[in-house]
Amino acid sequence: MMNTTNQKIQGIKGEEILVSSHIPINERVPKIRGAEVFLIRGGKEEYIGHNIIPDSASILLAHLAFNSLSPNSGNNGGFTFLAVGLGDGAWNPLNPPAPVVTQTQLEDELARKAFSTVNFVDSGGLPTVTPTSVVDFVGTFGVGEAVGAWTEVGVFGGDASVTADSGVLVSVLTFPVKSKLAPETVSWRFRFLF
Repeated sequence: MMNTTNQKIQGIKGEEILVSSHIPINERVPKIRGAEVFLIRGGKEEYIGHNIIPDSASILLAHLAFNSLSPNSGNNGGFTFLAVGLGDGAWNPLNPPAPVVTQTQLEDELARKAFSTVNFVDSGGLPTVTPTSVVDFVGTFGVGEAVGAWTEVGVFGGDASVTADSGVLVSVLTFPVKSKLAPETVSWRFRFLF
């Protein structure tokens, strides 16, 4: 039997949010795989081996993504925008197809918003000012915003702006339709583990 952990975190308006999980933070995603290393000498390439990427690099990657509240020019501005979409009109809205790794934008972007909250997360799942390899990004669509039948959500970074389809798509998910009504306020939280 799998244990469930319940944690209370503070939402963007100070409210308490109960977060449940069956998987500890450090077991949710595989570590970065590393790189194949080659030595090039005299025009000849020799395979030396496969390196590992240490935990310290994971913290650096999280820190680079965290830079999202003050993006730089070019493709180094961190993760900056949340976008929702309607998906392809030919999709079954109750069972949309999975996204593909070659995807660069949402199928039919409806709206996007800059992240309102970005926090490093400690091993207990709580926000911390100390850089860690886990970062929460929260974006909120308020009353009258992004009204529609959502089937896809994405995170954009680099040179992303408020313009649809701009920037680098760094995360995408499709899901059975979730409708956003005009009087609602809805938030999305993405927890990235580097």
